[in-house]
Amino acid sequence: IDFSTGLVLNIGNNSFFDQKYYYDSVYRNDKSIADSVTIKRNRNNNQVIPSIGAFFHVYSRFLSPINIGGMVGASLGSDQRAYFHLGSCLLIGKSDRLIIGGGISIANGETLDGKYEENQIIKRGLAPTSIPNETATRIGGYVSVSWNLNLIK
Repeated sequence: IDFSTGLVLNIGNNSFFDQKYYYDSVYRNDKSIADSVTIKRNRNNNQVIPSIGAFFHVYSRFLSPINIGGMVGASLGSDQRAYFHLGSCLLIGKSDRLIIGGGISIANGETLDGKYEENQIIKRGLAPTSIPNETATRIGGYVSVSWNLNLIK
């Protein structure tokens, strides 16, 4: 078992990251504004969120300077969210090791409250002041490059 820290790139489609919504006016056929609004989702351009992570690595130590193993860890993203990781890794070196890893990322993300739907039309007077969100667990992927912290030599 080894421990390392390094750079993580959390990768996912739009639903992996926090979702933001806004109200948009509904227009009548004559282009006048109706007394209703619709819930629209902001476009999220993030496909990758960088973070700093820490990992535990499990592998068989061979005489070879290159080994394959598994890894589990956590990271804090530039979006201030915690990500949890499970994957495999390539360990390069004998004492101090460069570790290249990849696998699945798990994080909690904000999404539209289950009582509402995207593109739902609501009477303006009955619409909540702010659009309700809820937290949901999301699964994406990650790639990482880390350096083994060999504290005992």
